[in-house]
Amino acid sequence: TEYEFKLVVCTRLMTLPRGHRSFPLRCNCGTLCTDAKALITHAFGGCDRLSSFTASQRHQFVKFALANVIRSFGLNVIVEPNFYHYQGTDIRHRPDITVISGQPVATDIVISAQDGEVGHAATRAAERKKSHHTEAVRAHHHIFIPFSLETHGHKDKCCTELIDYIKKALAPYQQRHFERDVNTAVSTALAKARAATLMAIGHYDFIHGF
Repeated sequence: TEYEFKLVVCTRLMTLPRGHRSFPLRCNCGTLCTDAKALITHAFGGCDRLSSFTASQRHQFVKFALANVIRSFGLNVIVEPNFYHYQGTDIRHRPDITVISGQPVATDIVISAQDGEVGHAATRAAERKKSHHTEAVRAHHHIFIPFSLETHGHKDKCCTELIDYIKKALAPYQQRHFERDVNTAVSTALAKARAATLMAIGHYDFIHGF
């Protein structure tokens, strides 16, 4: 929607549209947000008590955006494959997507809050995903490549690695379009999730007198 677009643009500038929210306000976790920058930083910094739009919902946005683009190019996609075997029975270890084409490739999407320099959190998360999944995926003679992002849109190099691997299964004339469509769909899904997070912030008691 038009308002979602305004929110997304404003958050890139660390501000909010006029009239969106009064300040200061206190999150349910106890953090006091005194202005738009503080609210945006807190909302996308890992707190799960500020908004009713959850990190799990954001993850779903991106997962299905990625899966739908891959399917649109005629490739077979299995969402949440259950045929990999891990130590124990915790289903949270499942990757998000397996693409069956040539040597199948599995990926697990992770979206991290920026921590320090842009990209550091995404790189660390990608390494954690590799340690979780590589052995189980390799046992099926599949390849594992993580898909690691940061909340404001940064993509780790593993995202490009996954896109480059999958597009090799496509005809040469399709490859550029595939890369463009994946990047557009994932970026749009993540942007919509940022807007949804801010729009779903509950009604708090505003603190006056500052």
